[in-house]
Amino acid sequence: MPGFSERYGYAAPQGVPVPEQLKTETINRIWSVFFLLKYQNENDYFDMSVKFANYAKRLWFRFYKLPVDQIPQGGKEVVEFIRHAFYRYNWLEIIEFIEFHLETNDSAHDEEFAELINLVLEEENEAYRVVSNQVVCITDETELNVINESTSHTDEFSNVSEHIKTALKLFSDRSAPDLRNAIKEAISAVESACKIVSGNPKATLGQALKQIPDLPGQMQEAFSKLYGYSSNANGIRHALMDEPKLTKAEAKFMIVACASFSNYLIDSAKTKAGQ
Repeated sequence: MPGFSERYGYAAPQGVPVPEQLKTETINRIWSVFFLLKYQNENDYFDMSVKFANYAKRLWFRFYKLPVDQIPQGGKEVVEFIRHAFYRYNWLEIIEFIEFHLETNDSAHDEEFAELINLVLEEENEAYRVVSNQVVCITDETELNVINESTSHTDEFSNVSEHIKTALKLFSDRSAPDLRNAIKEAISAVESACKIVSGNPKATLGQALKQIPDLPGQMQEAFSKLYGYSSNANGIRHALMDEPKLTKAEAKFMIVACASFSNYLIDSAKTKAGQ
């Protein structure tokens, strides 16, 4: 909700989230999340818990890539070192620092940590969100809700979630994003959902779409053409996948579209089954 100053014209409303940057306020609040959930109980000059010492070793060895025998002896000194390093990071290094902790799962506060990081990113109108322990660039809340739903299946549709998670990982690799394989994984999510809903585990995407009861013809036709953007089981190349300058916008569209259609198929199937 806009604050008083925005509602009454004393401050300009927040605009469209801008990728590849984080505001100073965001950085400060992210550090506060780290301090409150990770560091405040270890703020002792002369000692640190065994758990925190092991955490420091992982951080020095895997993230900082510094000699572990140079880790300060007291908890407060370790926290001061981490804080000093954090405030020298650019936006990308801060996101990588967040992801390191999302992947490590070293605390009872892991779920709360991800929730608070997301809260900060949302309230500060940043272009990034945490999805399935990854930080992804999504500037639209509707897209975020679609992705979150598609990655949360733990039942017979869990493979759908795994394909979308893999697509996100390939898409979000900031050093070398693999857009083609991200699209393939997204379409594989649709194919997996179609096979289950149609009751034919051996069907191709096109075959399964035709076997899904009550699927509108126009929707069936539209998503049959998704195969034109990927390669089939025999590795035959098609259309967009042959494009030498495949863009992140195209890959993002495909991931969100496939996630949305998978959600539609799953929700429809569960509604008919009375779940």
